[in-house]
Amino acid sequence: MRGDEGTIRAHLRALSRLAPGALELYRVVARRELELAIRRGELDDARAASLRRLLAEGALTVAFIPVLTEVRARQGELAARALVQSVLGATLLALAAGIWSLHALA
Repeated sequence: MRGDEGTIRAHLRALSRLAPGALELYRVVARRELELAIRRGELDDARAASLRRLLAEGALTVAFIPVLTEVRARQGELAARALVQSVLGATLLALAAGIWSLHALA
């Protein structure tokens, strides 16, 4: 894998600002390249784990922070807080539904 963590983090930040629709494609391609590099023996376990976390982390955060920043700038602090509450509520609801589904299937 050519990119180090700093490079990949910078790419993710730039894409979130300039081309948020391309973020998931970048992550998919980078994860595929990561797996190939692991097979070739180019990465130790610790670095591979760190890069996996970086590529998996924050899909919501990377997409959400620019939106939150824009809402705060255009509509103010109350609108930003309402957005955070809505997203948090939806996330918790999805998590609860997933947990309930696992228990129902068990």
